[in-house]
Parts: sequence; structure tokens; C-alpha cells
Amino acid sequence: MPRALLHIGHPKTATTFLQHLMQLNAPALADAGYRVPSDFLAVGDHDYAHLACLGAVYPGNAAPFFLRLRKGQALEPLDACVEGPGDLLLSSELFFYWPSLVERLANHLSGGGRRVDVIAYVDRYDWAAVKAYSQNIRNHGFAGTLLEFLEAQVSHDRLLRYHEVHARLGACEAIAAVEFRAFPARYLAGGCIEQDFFGRLAPRLDVRAFRRPPAPVNVTPSLAELEALRRLNAAGHTEAARRLAARKRSVGDDERNRIRRCYFTREARDFLVRELSEDARRFSAVMPPEQADLWRVETLPVEPLEPDASEVESVLASAG
Repeated sequence: MPRALLHIGHPKTATTFLQHLMQLNAPALADAGYRVPSDFLAVGDHDYAHLACLGAVYPGNAAPFFLRLRKGQALEPLDACVEGPGDLLLSSELFFYWPSLVERLANHLSGGGRRVDVIAYVDRYDWAAVKAYSQNIRNHGFAGTLLEFLEAQVSHDRLLRYHEVHARLGACEAIAAVEFRAFPARYLAGGCIEQDFFGRLAPRLDVRAFRRPPAPVNVTPSLAELEALRRLNAAGHTEAARRLAARKRSVGDDERNRIRRCYFTREARDFLVRELSEDARRFSAVMPPEQADLWRVETLPVEPLEPDASEVESVLASAG
């Protein structure tokens, strides 16, 4: 039975990077029996292979399915874009917090004679919260605090409901297997996301020989840039914020830790403990025992750190 493997994120777990690798190495994957659909121009969407060659940020080649499902449109027009021999490889982080849409897509693919497997990567709760917050500052004009962001998102079941999503997908008859994997490098095969992911698909492939994106994709800005963006967002300076968010950059682990220490306040931690402890308890029970501490939100450390005002002013000056 041909397979359809649906990678659904979680957001900010190198999903864009994996999607670029899929498209840039589609010939090698095809030789291993995996087909990566890319050309959706016939249905008014994109050619994702072309976007990957440009180094553009996009929501993956499963996005056309997601958008049609959200609009209540039929999926049959997309069948011609994905038909052919071999197993299907589809990816979009848009699906993670819409399990009902994953179920509907699985039913469609299963009805077409495919076994449907779902895979996702999830990060520890404090990192996932800060990453989602940073992305909303950069891409969606958010200007509030992390606590305000969490209150808006978690209360509407839009963030960090790992067990709830895992259980819902596991109960879907059209999905043959659901696997959630821990994103921190120490849990990944070879310590990197590409080896962990593609090694599970086709072990005979050497990911070290894969063609890579021409530049870092969808990288989080520095702390000073994020704080500058927050100010620009609050003041409604959308054009300056757009130019700043579009900068190419490469942020290291030290800066990522600095961002977390700044934003993950005690108030934010206490909110996650209050809202997610039960979901985290249930989720830890279905993950490997050696990862138990990773999902206990009450154990996460809090080390608030104020940003350097002079750095922020410098970034604002450079952004015009």
C-alpha cells in the first residue's frame, strides 16, 4: 500500500529548513521511493521547488490542502498535483493545531488508497512559547508581552497542547501511525534534525550529501532586533518593521538563550504551569521515559534578563 507521510511541524522546529531540503533534494528522495509534490500552479498556488531555490519562506507543500480545508473547499482538484507512483512526502506546520483538518486530509488520502502516517517534532514548553512569541513579533506585528501572547493563544487552544493533539490524531481511524519526537538536539539522531527526519524515511540516503538552502531560512532575529520590532509594531511603523524583519541573519545559541531569559518571566512560567500541567503530565506518559523532565513545565528555570537599551536604539536607528 503506498504511503503518505504528513509532517505537521510543530512550528519553529526547523520545519522550513526541512521543507527546503525536501524540495531541493526531490530527485534523491524520488530515487529512494519518496515523491515530494511541488507544482501547484494549476490550482492557483505555488511551485514550491522554485520557492526553495530562491530561499523563500513558505508553509510547506501541504499548505494547499490546509488552505482548501480551512475554506471548506474540495480536495479533489489537488489530486492531479500529487498523483504518481511511490510514497508521498507532505509537510506544513499549519496543520499542528488543527487536528480536525489533519483527520479530513487523512480520510481523503486514505480513501485514495494510501496509508497515512503523521510525524511531528515538539520542543520543551518554555522554548516553544518564546519561539512562537518571537515569530508573532516578527511576522504578525505583535507588540505585547509574552504573558499577553500566551493568554490569548493558550486560552483558545492554539498553543502547546501536545497531548491533546497527539491523542486526537491517534484516535483517527484513517491515520495508521502518529509519532511525536522531541526536538532538542540531544534527542535527535546524529544530533541534527535532517538526519533524524530523513534517516527515518530512507536510511540509505546520505543527508550529508544533500543540497542545502543558499542561506539561513526563517531565522529568529536577535534580542535587540525583536525589541526594536516590538517598538515599531506598537507605533504602527509597518514599513520599517517589514524592512527590519526581512534582514538576513544567523543567530547563535548564546543569543537564543538570551532571548529566552529575557522573555520567559516568572509570570509567563506560572501561566504555563497553571494552564498546561495536566496536558504535560499526560504527554510525558506517552513519550520515552528518559524525556520525562523535558515536559514538566513546573521544573523550568526562570532567569529574567533585561535587554540592553543602547543595542535596541542602534537597531532602530539602522531601520530608519
